[in-house]
Amino acid sequence: MTCSDLTPSAEVAEAVAAADRALDALLHLDLTLVDAAAGVALVQRIEHLGTRIDALQTSVAGTITNAGLHTIDAHTPTTYIAHHARTSRREAHQRVATVRALQHLPSVATAYRSAHIGTDAVRRITRAYSNPRVRAALIDAEADIVDHARTLPYPDFDAFLTQWTKLVDEDGTCHHNQRRHHQRNVSLHQDFDDSWTLKGSFAALQGAEIDTILRHYLDLEFAIDWDQATAEHGDATTTAHLARTEHQRRADAFHKMCLAANVSGSGKPAVVTGIVIDQATFARWIRKLNGADPGPDDPWRPGYRCNTTDGIRLEPGEAVAAALLGDIRRIITDAKGVVIDLGRRSRLFTGGARIAAQIPHTHCIWPGCHVPTSRCHIDHATPWAPIPGVDPGGGTTSPDNAAPLCAKHNRHKQHGYRTKRGPDGNWTITRPDGTTLR
Repeated sequence: MTCSDLTPSAEVAEAVAAADRALDALLHLDLTLVDAAAGVALVQRIEHLGTRIDALQTSVAGTITNAGLHTIDAHTPTTYIAHHARTSRREAHQRVATVRALQHLPSVATAYRSAHIGTDAVRRITRAYSNPRVRAALIDAEADIVDHARTLPYPDFDAFLTQWTKLVDEDGTCHHNQRRHHQRNVSLHQDFDDSWTLKGSFAALQGAEIDTILRHYLDLEFAIDWDQATAEHGDATTTAHLARTEHQRRADAFHKMCLAANVSGSGKPAVVTGIVIDQATFARWIRKLNGADPGPDDPWRPGYRCNTTDGIRLEPGEAVAAALLGDIRRIITDAKGVVIDLGRRSRLFTGGARIAAQIPHTHCIWPGCHVPTSRCHIDHATPWAPIPGVDPGGGTTSPDNAAPLCAKHNRHKQHGYRTKRGPDGNWTITRPDGTTLR
């Protein structure tokens, strides 16, 4: 094979040139938008084009790999693409890995080429496919997985596929988490300039507990900065006025965690991690921990849940063992997500109504917002007090009339936005003009 053999055909070259001209035309247009709806439409259409370009890049990687073109200069497919596309090896590797997965997932490939599912979702599926213990089940469930990728926001799809993979490869997930716990480590290294670098790794439960406490301290540091900025700028205060960056506040929060531990010396955190687990999973792992073999779990079983109240995923064997020891607050739900057991540590907490309202959610219900539930307000769907000209009020302070909204969106709701829970438990937010926020 010679270099001339690598020249694209005239038909391919003309098609690429036409696409290039079309992109030139788009890039030179005035993209001034008349309203937010036009912005949404443009974002979606351009994302559609971008996804199809990504799919085409993956297809080219497949052509190169299948034809063995990378061998001419003794390259691997990844090296060939990284070198000639001038991209990172990570990006090139992801394209090649996606090629391998799509060869066995034709429905995913078709949905990708038509931009019915995005690049992030396809690469998430590829990552699941790379696990040989779930590969056959993934191929069998391809149609359902594509349907979830088409209909769910990416964070929800990522959570769904992670849960599905965990249930298919239950033993593998458990053993991996146990290995990470066995290999847990923290190191504090002083560099040549006298500064310090902190590194660490933990299994699911320890990591979730540390994350919960760190978030609490981080909120306190944010409040300090916000109060200082508000004193100077008043109602015009924005995050740009804050004295420290997010990274700086995180480092200061961790430092204060250490100082607090040194002062108390108790070894017991004041902030307790809540673990939410469904009844079927809890009972199943009780049997497993007692030496019984309940058989494999159903990855499509509705109601599965094993995570913190903020949605941090946990390995159920570890979570159940900790719940039995009483070192964490366990919250057990039934198949409908209703809280049926708050555990014997529940006496440490007040505001049961708030807890019950938080449990069905892991983040703010406003579309596109992922502020963790623990940092949200609990909002009345039907307002408790009347809002003149907007709502007569009269809503009850009960879980079925409550959902988490972050501080920003809870304030925004006072400007005519309405929230309503549907029969399926999902929330709909309606703008003042009656259209639905998606």
